[in-house]
Amino acid sequence: MQIHDEPAGEQAIIDLLTRMKPRLQRIMASFRIPVSESEDLLQDACLSLIRHWRRIDSPEAWLAQTLYRMCYHSSIRRRRAWLHYLDSESLVAIAPAQQPEQERAELYSDLKALAALLPPRYRIILELRYGLGMSAEEIAVQLGYRAGTVRKLSGRALVRLRRAVRGDRRR
Repeated sequence: MQIHDEPAGEQAIIDLLTRMKPRLQRIMASFRIPVSESEDLLQDACLSLIRHWRRIDSPEAWLAQTLYRMCYHSSIRRRRAWLHYLDSESLVAIAPAQQPEQERAELYSDLKALAALLPPRYRIILELRYGLGMSAEEIAVQLGYRAGTVRKLSGRALVRLRRAVRGDRRR
């Protein structure tokens, strides 16, 4: 391991950059750094290398790691910058439409009224399945049924609800 006591001369830096050029280009390409920005990042990394020369054991590894970190931070800044370009109209266009709270409350009220027409075990299964988001297996454990029975009963309950919505008298 060689420790460099004196600051790097201009020729030493040029030789180092010449040797490392393909590696440094791969690092910048992996982060998709624009050409105009890549020169600035490389210059900053070189200045940092010269500033810390006395404490560096391996200039090649140090320069590669420093440039990698600088490219990483630069790519994060570029990604975050896109958020500033979006105006409120664009964000509204991107966001999914949501039902108004009153409409959702009315639909839930109508659904509860329809569910009141069902026998209690169907109501309980539908509430656990769709109200609480439980799986058929979890409901089966909770109620003492088999998972297949829960699936069958929830299917029958949905058929009855559809018939009730259509006004069909068969249940």
